[in-house]
Amino acid sequence: MKKIFRLAICSVLFSWNSIYSQSGSNGSDIIICLDNSASVENFEFNDMTVSSKKLIQSILNCNPNNKVSVIHYGTTFQSLPLSPKIYIESDFTNNLTTAQTFTRRLNDGDHFHQAVGMIGEAIDHLPSSSIVSPQKTLTTNSSRPLIIFLFTDGERAAGNALTGSYLVNLNPPNGLHENNAFLNFTNFKNNRNAKFVVVHVEDYSVYKEAAASIASFGGSYPGPIEGYPADPDNNQVPRLYLNKNNFILSTTEIADLTQNICSIGKGKITFYHEPIPCESMNYPFNVNGTYTIPAGSTITNFNMALVNTSTGVSYPTSSIPSYSSGNFFSFSIDLSNLTNPLSGEYKLQANLTYTNGGASTTIQANNGVVGFPYDIQFCCPDDLYINTNVAAPNIDLQSAQNTITAVNVISHGAKAVYHAGKFVLLNPGFNSEEGSDFFAYIEGCKSEQTLKSKDTDYHIDLNADPNNTKTIGGGIKTQQQRSLQISPNPNTGLFTVSIDKIGSGSLQIADINGTIVFEKLFKNEKEIDVNIQSLPSATYIVKVISDNETMTQKVIKR
Repeated sequence: MKKIFRLAICSVLFSWNSIYSQSGSNGSDIIICLDNSASVENFEFNDMTVSSKKLIQSILNCNPNNKVSVIHYGTTFQSLPLSPKIYIESDFTNNLTTAQTFTRRLNDGDHFHQAVGMIGEAIDHLPSSSIVSPQKTLTTNSSRPLIIFLFTDGERAAGNALTGSYLVNLNPPNGLHENNAFLNFTNFKNNRNAKFVVVHVEDYSVYKEAAASIASFGGSYPGPIEGYPADPDNNQVPRLYLNKNNFILSTTEIADLTQNICSIGKGKITFYHEPIPCESMNYPFNVNGTYTIPAGSTITNFNMALVNTSTGVSYPTSSIPSYSSGNFFSFSIDLSNLTNPLSGEYKLQANLTYTNGGASTTIQANNGVVGFPYDIQFCCPDDLYINTNVAAPNIDLQSAQNTITAVNVISHGAKAVYHAGKFVLLNPGFNSEEGSDFFAYIEGCKSEQTLKSKDTDYHIDLNADPNNTKTIGGGIKTQQQRSLQISPNPNTGLFTVSIDKIGSGSLQIADINGTIVFEKLFKNEKEIDVNIQSLPSATYIVKVISDNETMTQKVIKR
């Protein structure tokens, strides 16, 4: 007999730095639903309890307006006859102590579909003998998302109403792909704006597919689901379904689940795009996905941007999305739509702005395909003409095999680093304003670019040339560049940063949006140990500032 602890959560994985900024200001009502069946042994329920309490703390930290209620389901309670029952620990609360105070209440059978029906009776304040706790009702607000988070080891439909294990409806018809088997879940999704998240300890495919079908669209589960004609999620994947061999949620899993919960109520974007190496680049390339925004909202802007993995600078494309049924979108991006330099490596970022009730909200999402250092890679061009101005505080890194010709303006507070194999030509119109930093190196294409300290900056005097043109070529004296190494890379969050000589300074790690997520000071060290195991799997930028020099390198956390 199995039970499912379910977590109904909004279905989009946002980037790590969006976890807090994307949470709905009004918060959500979140039910932590615990399977109390006999198949869940006491040590397993203890694992479930520990994971639930960590999840509750993370949810309430994410948004203080979130509220939580813990609900048990089973068939045995004290001396009452065996039948499907629920026990409500408390009404929805954002008091951490109250939310985390619970113990096992029931036993024997587990009938999740019936338990969801009883939760509906509690929300509607209807009397029910199946609700055996002193707390009989749940107070919700229809404007707030309802999330049902389930922990279970439940089977699809086994046994009877007394000691059986049923994820789906106990009452027939409840065969495979039957609408009636999923009736309560369909009603909650359609009529109560509910989202389901399922943590499932089970390895039989039929049970897994039924549980994944209950889970809402989103998350990262791409596998098979049972599917049924009336599914509000149109039988699409991925799903908010997590299959495990125990009830212990890792730090990363809790962070991902929290991220999904805190994005509910403010809209979401999901897209998956296979990375394109430069030698395989063809135009146009398409980026497809889905979006969800609150009812009554209007989209005012939707664009797909390319974010430089070295600098974090975002370059919106001019491509206009097309839409189809089911909230699907597609960007067809041609060469003429690009605003970024055609060299280097980039991550895709979707940006959607919508209005609701006079308020404007912007949400973001990165590519759901993780574990790669880039989404789009541009081969280093032979020659490069730069006419895009650089505004503070951006850093413009560009490379060419042979020559770079620049006619742009580097504004106060901005930086530009240009690498060319033969020469860098600064034509009329180029200006590195006072307070900016400009660096030109005769080194050709580089995947890693290093900024020099101010006392080694080149001073460019445009007026010294009769043609108002300055060329930096092979005759310029170059400086020895310092470098850093990361080992291992990729890694799981534990790695060592090595610099080429002992130094002191600071080490910063930023995500691809430029947000600093880790910082560490070091003194008289050549090797710096780093631990970012708590951060999501992604590509990050490591920046070491030592002895008035700044060195950068990419690191991939898997």
